[in-house]
Amino acid sequence: IPLDGSAPAGDAELVALVPRPPLSGALAPWTENLADNIQGPWLTTTSAWDWIDGSGVPFDDNGFDAVAGEKYDNGAQGWTLVLEVVNMKTTRGAETAFRQAGWDQGSRL
Repeated sequence: IPLDGSAPAGDAELVALVPRPPLSGALAPWTENLADNIQGPWLTTTSAWDWIDGSGVPFDDNGFDAVAGEKYDNGAQGWTLVLEVVNMKTTRGAETAFRQAGWDQGSRL
């Protein structure tokens, strides 16, 4: 949920936020990783547990609505990127879920 309170009009709009292969421009070195057996972005609308088993509780408890994502590989660098866009019912719910899951701590490479 953006800070202005707007939200995706529906699941198709949420999925549209995730870049679809083939990627171009600065994203061109990245290719879709088909390990999920789904071509293009995936979507989960049932529960946060179906999306991320083990960390679903903070999201389900704070307004989980849906998540869309994709996994990309950069063969030249040997890197993998996982992009997930989570739709929560409120900004406060999203912030609370990320804090309770410990995902707001950042990381060092």
